[in-house]
Amino acid sequence: MAEARNRRGTPAMSEDRAKLHAGYLRDLEARSVTPKTILTYGSATKLFLEWLDQIPPERVDLAELKDFKDYLERVRKISPKSIMRYYSALQSFYDYLHFEGKVKANPVPTYRRRYLKPVRREAMKDRSGLRQVPDIETTKRYVHSIMDVRDQALVVLLLKCGIRREEAVDIDLEDIDWREFSILLKPKAKRTNTLVYFDDETARVLRRWLSIRKARGAGDSGPLFINQSRERLQRSGIYNGVRNSAAEAGIHDPKGGLRAKFTPHACRHWFTTHLRRAGMPREHIQWLRGDAPQAAMDIYIQVDKNAVRETYRNCIPQLGL
Repeated sequence: MAEARNRRGTPAMSEDRAKLHAGYLRDLEARSVTPKTILTYGSATKLFLEWLDQIPPERVDLAELKDFKDYLERVRKISPKSIMRYYSALQSFYDYLHFEGKVKANPVPTYRRRYLKPVRREAMKDRSGLRQVPDIETTKRYVHSIMDVRDQALVVLLLKCGIRREEAVDIDLEDIDWREFSILLKPKAKRTNTLVYFDDETARVLRRWLSIRKARGAGDSGPLFINQSRERLQRSGIYNGVRNSAAEAGIHDPKGGLRAKFTPHACRHWFTTHLRRAGMPREHIQWLRGDAPQAAMDIYIQVDKNAVRETYRNCIPQLGL
């Protein structure tokens, strides 16, 4: 009888492996891993278990890890950056197997150190992997060229607050403190501090958007950014709002590398770069970005939020809005 195979042509998982995989996913949930990571890691490990075919996952060694990388590159045409994510998932999976006593050691870290080159470090060598950070004059022309009031408010908020796309998605009107000019973001796994500040010109742009938002029939509560159906603007809507307006302004080339593109994450780079150039202390920028401490001494630095707000208002670039 022919062996069952899935749509990719790799053998379908056996019942035992399906149970093992389901146990791993439950473990991720129990450790409060984000749903996005669970989805990514679950897909990567499922493909790996199917690819193994007759090889028991408990007997995987460096040879299988090498062969799987070759399969991802040659057959699946996976990019180096995505391959790094696959092996992050495999390392997590084998951590789980080790914790459960199913393997004596995790073979993935040794393989990654020897055979996987850090993509970011390689990109830094020729500078082609750095994201675009427009100067202030170019940025002024860009934001003034955005005709859609919502998209202009969105871009300015991302530039001035340095928040991530998913953080912008979740902002509700109730999260904005107009007296303090601050926003309390929803808790996220990647963010340590949830309080960010904005300046006067950001406030003016946001208020213009709120008047349009109200005219479209939206209420006085709920999501800050909405679509034409008055529903919460999602990640794709935010990405398109930034990308499309940047393309019209001539600072986004979808066919170019990172230095030719301007996306929501480029706004975060812009925020960090220009605050640092303006002389804002590193620990204040780190606090606003919500970054975890990166050095042993960082955990002893006590940041005064009032001092951060003052240095922010002094250092954040003005765009003439």
